[in-house]
Amino acid sequence: MNINTASYDELNNHPYISAKLAFQILKQRKEKGNFTDIEAIKESVAQTADSYEKVARYITTGN
Repeated sequence: MNINTASYDELNNHPYISAKLAFQILKQRKEKGNFTDIEAIKESVAQTADSYEKVARYITTGN
C-alpha cells in the first residue's frame, strides 16, 4: 500500500493500521509532504499502539 496516495479509508481498512495511525499518517503527509521512505512513519507509529515492524512490511512510498 502506498502511504503517499492511500486514503484514510484504505489505510484504516488495513489489518495492521489502526484508525489513529491512519489519521497520523495523513496528518504527517499533509504537514510535511509525501514520505520519502517508510521509516518516516516511525514518528506516527510512536504515537499509537501499532507496531512499526508489522506495518512496514505492507507499505511503500512508491519510490
